[in-house]
Amino acid sequence: MKTKLFATAAVCAVVMLSAGCSAEDVSTALQADGREYGKTYSASAGEYLETSFFKFKAEDAFLTERVGEFYADEGWLILGADVTCTSTFVDDIPVGAYDFDIRYGEGETDWDYAVIDEVLSGDAYPLDTTISNGETAEGIVYFVVPEDADKFVLEYLEVYDDNFEGNVYSIDLGTPVKK
Repeated sequence: MKTKLFATAAVCAVVMLSAGCSAEDVSTALQADGREYGKTYSASAGEYLETSFFKFKAEDAFLTERVGEFYADEGWLILGADVTCTSTFVDDIPVGAYDFDIRYGEGETDWDYAVIDEVLSGDAYPLDTTISNGETAEGIVYFVVPEDADKFVLEYLEVYDDNFEGNVYSIDLGTPVKK
C-alpha cells in the first residue's frame, strides 16, 4: 500500500514539474493534503466571510486618539473594528484578537498586528478565547495605524495545527468614523 501511495505521489510530482510547477509548488501541494491554500477572499464591512474554521465579519470601524488610558503616539491613531466570529468547525477552535491584522497601504510593511497588551477595555475582542461549534465571540479589535492612512483592510490568514498556511480572508473596513 505504501509503495502504491509513494508511486502515485511521485507521478503527481513528475506531472506537476513537467507542467512548469516548481519543486516548491509540488511540496506545497503535497503538504496541503486536500486543503485549499493561496487564495484571497474579500468582503466589505458588515459582510461575512467563511474560513475553514469559522465565519466572521467586521464592521463599525472607527479612529480615535485614545482608548481608556492608552494613547496613540504622535502621528498615529487607534483603529477599532467590531469583529464577530462564529465557529463552524467540528472541534473547539481558538480565535483571539491576535489572529487578525490590519493592512493600511499597498507596501510590504503597511500592516500591523492587533494591539493586545495595551488595550484591554471591556468591549475588546477576547485576547485568547476558544469557541465551540455554533458559539460566537464578539468585541472590538484595536490596531495602531498611521494618522494619514485612509484605507483599512482587516485580514485573517488560516494557519492549521501543522503550521500549514491556507487562504487569506480580507474585509475592507471602508472609511472609519473619527471619534
